[in-house]
Amino acid sequence: MKKQLIGEVEGYKVYIVDGHAIRNEKNCEFMNFGQHGRFPFIPVNEVWLDKEHGKSEKEAFTAHAIKEADAMKQGKSYDEAYEIGLAEENKYRERSRRNVYKKLIQNIGDVKVWLVDGKAVRNGYDRNFVQDGHCKVYKFIPKDEIWIDDDLSEQERKPVILHEYNELYLMRRGMPYNKAHLRSNIKENKFRKLFRRNKYPSLKVVS
Repeated sequence: MKKQLIGEVEGYKVYIVDGHAIRNEKNCEFMNFGQHGRFPFIPVNEVWLDKEHGKSEKEAFTAHAIKEADAMKQGKSYDEAYEIGLAEENKYRERSRRNVYKKLIQNIGDVKVWLVDGKAVRNGYDRNFVQDGHCKVYKFIPKDEIWIDDDLSEQERKPVILHEYNELYLMRRGMPYNKAHLRSNIKENKFRKLFRRNKYPSLKVVS
């Protein structure tokens, strides 16, 4: 896999990588960035930034990943390390809210799928927003809406919309988030496997 070295920070080499390929071939949980403690396929003392997100927010994501990696090296759990990293990332974020809507890209039944300014969402609403989200997970997202980060390529939107709609579908029917998320990961991974074979499955939900 090709990766582009863009610098070195606090002993970590920072690379821009193809997040779409990583999600297809290694782990669909890889989002805006990653480090070895969270994703063992990333070499120790490296930080990977998704090319679809990393360039415009590279300082914030790099700072987060380094603090997260250091905390995990010290024995912290991933959840604990994530919060430490998030606190560091917040130092690089603006504190402003503005309109985040960019384009209505799809209707799935009564659910509207919006393309939004992901950086503006992270700055003004929730630093935890990565790639996508829906109204059952993020309270600031209006009812019956899914938001997709505008940094995602068009080919990457299909599997993440599938994941979010399936997760919303299950949570609407009473399934807790963790279980719905895992079930939706399975569905997303099946989609990505077919995608790698140059097949293009529909977005039909199968619970």
